[in-house]
Amino acid sequence: TSNSSNNSTGNSSNQTTTTTPSQQPSQTTTIEQTNNNLRNTIQNKYGITVRYGVETNGYTVAGLSSVRLSDSNSINSLLSQLNYNLSLYPSGFFNETKQGGYTLTIYLLKRYSQENVTGITDSTTKNVVISLATDYSFVESLHHEVYHYIEKYMYSRGANYTTWNTLNPQGFNYGTTNSSLSYASTGNSNASFVNNYAQTDQYEDRASTFEYMMATSEASCLATGTTIWKKAKYICEQIDAVFQTVTP
Repeated sequence: TSNSSNNSTGNSSNQTTTTTPSQQPSQTTTIEQTNNNLRNTIQNKYGITVRYGVETNGYTVAGLSSVRLSDSNSINSLLSQLNYNLSLYPSGFFNETKQGGYTLTIYLLKRYSQENVTGITDSTTKNVVISLATDYSFVESLHHEVYHYIEKYMYSRGANYTTWNTLNPQGFNYGTTNSSLSYASTGNSNASFVNNYAQTDQYEDRASTFEYMMATSEASCLATGTTIWKKAKYICEQIDAVFQTVTP
């Protein structure tokens, strides 16, 4: 993880300043200060480190370089969206993973050097870093990548998906793409996968399913009894079993 030092300014102990009412310091808060305050609120509430702007300069992951965010108003909007979407998780959820030895840092980027990459989770160590390309709609990517993070923690706590493949069509092997099996391609509520990317491997299948589970509206593929509902239920059961902050 990359740590960014906090700059602070202060008066030296031998310096005195006299102000008159007409010379009162300005109380105007800049957008940069507002953003930093919001970031600090997120960090304190969820135990998650958030980096953006120049703090992400030179960040590379999975062989890709990145372009930093520079527009303060865009950063403000993204931080607000991040704060809201993290609030959808149970209270104490992220502090539980942190106390369990798995920290999380979120990098808000403009984009990666490769197009169509929207988010990456680097979980090579217990200090997990999620980076998000906010040139795209990043909310879906956020929940997708968060699932990768929490599954890493869950596996360390005994979670398992040993019968996961029984929910897939007979003879199906991950790594091959069949659009006719994907809800996003067909609109078929009884599809086996939410989208083509879910057919990459079982980890992307679960993260993609979780992305749909966290959406603002319920897709018809999550209607009770469908294959994808069964996958969602399986995921829920594993989360319920591991997290003390989660109830059925």
